[in-house]
Amino acid sequence: MNTHKVGQRVIGVTPQGSFAQYVVPTIPLYTFVLPESVSLAAGATVIGGADAAWLFWQTSGIQSGDSAVILGASGGVGTYLVQLLTRAGVQVHILASKRSAAFIKTNFKQTTVYEEATAIPRQAMDYLFDLTSNIPLVTQLETVLKPGGQLLVAGLPDYTAHRADIRVQFSNHPLAPTSYQQILALLQNGDLKAYIDTTYSYQDIQIAQHHVLSAAKRGRTLVQFA
Repeated sequence: MNTHKVGQRVIGVTPQGSFAQYVVPTIPLYTFVLPESVSLAAGATVIGGADAAWLFWQTSGIQSGDSAVILGASGGVGTYLVQLLTRAGVQVHILASKRSAAFIKTNFKQTTVYEEATAIPRQAMDYLFDLTSNIPLVTQLETVLKPGGQLLVAGLPDYTAHRADIRVQFSNHPLAPTSYQQILALLQNGDLKAYIDTTYSYQDIQIAQHHVLSAAKRGRTLVQFA
């Protein structure tokens, strides 16, 4: 039974697309009421941001004390992944561009930040999380994994490792509704933070698209319709 009421602030999964001023979610189980302390803007970062990071984290099998390198940590998924792994007790290392390094160092002080791939110790990491889909970079960074290490790719489902002693994993399936409730609870309690780069009006959509493609990432870029 649908218990949502008119006037409630909600987020929802919309398989038909959501690039519209008005959207009718067709999957009641995947429509979630936002806690009062979570803004609509923060809620907009959950679908396709926090949920993707949550899936990456949960399917990896990573444990407290393990070491991991993240590629693409400053984007809408990466900022959540850094927080989730840090909260889980993982030793988080980040390869950041010079444009993004200051943002990473300021906001994620518990991590180790590298600005050059060659600076990361070889065969020292248990996990490598790739959010960039930059094949040459991913191939180069295979060398940082220990024998038996795991490479998790977000956008390269057909990627084949060049090393026979590491594993590659690609995960792309829905989260359970309870996972979204957990994410919202963490946001409500302040245990997770939604990083929002810039919010553009719908009239400035071309500027927003240019920003996403050309600027250094600082979390999620949003478009506001009203």
